[in-house]
Amino acid sequence: MCRSAARPAPSGRPRTWVVGAQDRCAEPRAPQGRVEDEGHPVTCFDHRIAALIALDGVYDLGDMAIDLLSLDRAEAERRLRADRDPELDAAVDAAVAAGPKIRWVVDQGMYVMGADTPRGLFATFLDYHLRDGIAQKVTCPTLVCSAADDVFFEGQPELLHEHLTCPKTLLEFTDVLGADAHCQAGAQRLAFARVYDWLDDVLTESA
Repeated sequence: MCRSAARPAPSGRPRTWVVGAQDRCAEPRAPQGRVEDEGHPVTCFDHRIAALIALDGVYDLGDMAIDLLSLDRAEAERRLRADRDPELDAAVDAAVAAGPKIRWVVDQGMYVMGADTPRGLFATFLDYHLRDGIAQKVTCPTLVCSAADDVFFEGQPELLHEHLTCPKTLLEFTDVLGADAHCQAGAQRLAFARVYDWLDDVLTESA
């Protein structure tokens, strides 16, 4: 999930966007600064935003689908988006039945993304990425959080941090702090304290 705070609007009222994994935002046209488009966060295009927090950072959600299904990118694009692929459907169903990790991803993901089938869910994952120069469009200071034992997005925060060209900070949470799980589950008081300390510093500097 990404949370972003905007600089005050001309009226003096602050504007705040919360950009989650299910939000697909592009160049803002609506008053709230978000429209449905290609899976890109609004912070890539709306430069009024003062700060961005990626908790935890994700560069390419499609990588998770590819890793879980043991497909390469080209094969994933072709088979996940196909009208029919009974063989892959059966493989996904078998994987869901065999492991709690992928079962949770599918159950929760289908609800959040509004997908009709497990394969359809993984197909939507391919649309959520910051490749092709999109990450470089972020201009505001960005905090990228990383959990050492994130079972879903291992390596993704580091990829995002690597591709950002804005002022950026990589904040790592480890097992020593008991904060190494995905989104620092079990240690969120510590995580939020560090996140809001960073945000306080950034917004104070830009005031």
